[in-house]
Amino acid sequence: MHFSKLIAISLDDEKKFNTFSSNISSYTPLDRKLRWFYDYSLAVLKAKRKSVVEAEDLFGKYAESGRFNDNNHLKMLQKLVEEGETPEFTGKAIVALATDRNLLKKTGRIWTTADLGIDYGFRDVNGRQPDSIRGLKYVLGQVGLSHIGALFPLWFRIPGWLMTAVMSRL
Repeated sequence: MHFSKLIAISLDDEKKFNTFSSNISSYTPLDRKLRWFYDYSLAVLKAKRKSVVEAEDLFGKYAESGRFNDNNHLKMLQKLVEEGETPEFTGKAIVALATDRNLLKKTGRIWTTADLGIDYGFRDVNGRQPDSIRGLKYVLGQVGLSHIGALFPLWFRIPGWLMTAVMSRL
């Protein structure tokens, strides 16, 4: 998973200067214990808001960065690595967002890199299309029902508001 980074890309579109600012993090927005980190990152983005046209938060699954090298971690994280995505996939997600003419319609929402890959139609450099954490295929696989999950296409996803409601303190 990624730690938070701020990325700004300048776009010169029809003699207008815009700034696209993106916050890359892990699943912290959905985890109560780590919410402070997400809130801090979002506060930094909002502080930049006076010069920012668009601010997005996006997070990916485990990135194949080679940080877990001891045998115990490798055994425990083998499935995460197999289902993970490369850092280049996150880069493709940022490029897709930055070049989207309807970017303002995505304002104020959290986007997973897997969801963006499905929506914009790009794949990872290794040819894989990572499953979305909102995808029914992925969710059923996590509870041992992958044989049923295999019946659902990648685009069949649980609504974000429902995921937030289930994982919040409500």
